[in-house]
Amino acid sequence: MNFETLTLVRMDVRKLLRRRGLMAVALLIAVGSVSLIFIVTAIRHGANPQHVRPAGGLKSFQDATDFLGMIAVVVAAMIGVTAGAGDAELGVLRDQVATGRSRLMLFGSRTIAAVAVTLAILAAAVIVVTIASVALAGGAPVPSLSEVVQRDAAVLAFGACSALVCSGVASLVRSRGPLMASVIALGVLISQLVLQISFLGSLRELLPLAAFQRMAGDAVSGLHFSLAVAIAVAVAWSLAALAAGGWWARRVEV
Repeated sequence: MNFETLTLVRMDVRKLLRRRGLMAVALLIAVGSVSLIFIVTAIRHGANPQHVRPAGGLKSFQDATDFLGMIAVVVAAMIGVTAGAGDAELGVLRDQVATGRSRLMLFGSRTIAAVAVTLAILAAAVIVVTIASVALAGGAPVPSLSEVVQRDAAVLAFGACSALVCSGVASLVRSRGPLMASVIALGVLISQLVLQISFLGSLRELLPLAAFQRMAGDAVSGLHFSLAVAIAVAVAWSLAALAAGGWWARRVEV
């Protein structure tokens, strides 16, 4: 990556960070939601320790990281779609192309920025989850280091994959609102329903959500596929979106 590309990436990251409303909502959804879950559970446990389990521990960690997997789609949709379609929607993409910079370089810069910002937000959330799961465990079993690494890495990988897909597709669609809503609906709601349709058999392995659950170590009902397959599915979705977005960025009129 040369100096010009790094400069473009830094500029695109700054553009995303300047959207203070977007950043505030993304942080509230990712970090705020998991913090609230642990706070409420800790208060309930303190008030009724005989009937409410501790806020931390292994089970809470597993539940919280599964929840963060869903939140990763929402955050990635917000950041990735804004990065991929924001300049085109605002009408400044033509000016950027007029500078003589490669369209592919501009597309790559926006995509890298989307992934970087998404990962930063999700990293803050998984740190909160990991610390709270250990600190608030009480007498409950705590997650091992290997499980912490596996599940936290799965959340971050799923977030990065989702951001790549959203940024690539947004370069094609060039409209934030409808695409953002569609990605969230597909990633959070419809994917979970499709995973329950047993007659689809091994075709369900192609869903990014199934790949995330396998990478996190969760059992996927009716599916028994390897970690390598799950990683390959996530990579394939990312590369397909990048190829489509890059191809369109080079050819479409601005």
